[in-house]
Amino acid sequence: MQKFFLIIGLALSIVLLNASPALSQQSCTPSCQLEKSYFVFVEGNPSPVVYLNFDNADYAEFDIWSLNAKLNGPPSNRYIDVITVFVNDEEFARYSGDSVSAVTVKICDRVIYSIRAEYSNGIVGSDALGGASIGKVSYCGTLLNDCAVDSDNDGVCDPDDPCPYDFDNQCQPPGCVPVTRDFATNPLEHSGRGSSSVVLNYGATHQDISFTISDLNSHVTGSRDSSYIESVKIYADGTLQSTFTASGEDPESVQVNIDEASLIEVRLSNASHRDRGSMSVELSEVTSCNPWSSSLVASSDGTSQVNDDVLQVYPNPSSGVVNVTFESYQEVADIGIYDVLGRQLFNQRVENTNTAVIDIPNASAHQMVFIIVKLSDKQVAPFKLLLTN
Repeated sequence: MQKFFLIIGLALSIVLLNASPALSQQSCTPSCQLEKSYFVFVEGNPSPVVYLNFDNADYAEFDIWSLNAKLNGPPSNRYIDVITVFVNDEEFARYSGDSVSAVTVKICDRVIYSIRAEYSNGIVGSDALGGASIGKVSYCGTLLNDCAVDSDNDGVCDPDDPCPYDFDNQCQPPGCVPVTRDFATNPLEHSGRGSSSVVLNYGATHQDISFTISDLNSHVTGSRDSSYIESVKIYADGTLQSTFTASGEDPESVQVNIDEASLIEVRLSNASHRDRGSMSVELSEVTSCNPWSSSLVASSDGTSQVNDDVLQVYPNPSSGVVNVTFESYQEVADIGIYDVLGRQLFNQRVENTNTAVIDIPNASAHQMVFIIVKLSDKQVAPFKLLLTN
């Protein structure tokens, strides 16, 4: 199991929340004017131990949020975010994304030398990785090992950081770009013999493909011209994946899940070959995961470079306004902003330009977002952006 570690020296009590992080109303009272030190974004990826040692700290607080769980889809892609908190190397509490989305940690009842937060997937046997976020630590005490140089603000000094310019120490983009597409024909209709079909062609292999077929039914009467039994076959790259046949007149819905494919075909036919009734089924939007290339690197001047300087984005980290500079003029470029769950937060199209300024709406501190740039030649360039305030 891949695990993620964070360590600071503190003491602790906890309030559970089911919404965005917020300070609890406990009796814990800071004994000083709080200082702040950056804690670490957690995404379930391999990372070294992060040390934030304190000398006799008597108060500290920080937020953990974006705990989630994915319990459907292919088993290999399922996960439950779990963060286990240790105090002085003893397990204190465990937070699971299937029961809590956020927690505020307040430390006030003891002198603590270290805290460790360990990330894991709560589904045994699954290597999928989810994500969670941890904000800045506010504390009373003396920070012993603050970094002189920490380029990515992850709490690991550059000499000890295997990925000094990559905030979550992954050294490359995460697994995929979230994609949503529609079938060109919807509803899919057919009458008579043979079949009618619709094709969705990605042009490249996509993973974790999912969509729903609804209004699947049958209508059997005394007339062959109006009778039918709807049957739908799903093909992935020309190979039959599944067949769904209506079992009655009441409309049914079925979920389609495909591990990976570059071309999806849906065929509708009449399972009662003697009948010629007209039929139709509804097709939902199709969600999938477009694997990111490993061409993204981060440069020492704080800009993200993709595909040998095809474009640059700066500053990174950012307060919410970023500049995008292309190597050459682009006829069309779509710039999308996504959160760690793959939800699109913002999209902007630019035309006939080599620069763009993106003002990310509702930007919040400690948030990691993904920027996906689709150029006019269909190339996709993904990278991460840390929002600092």
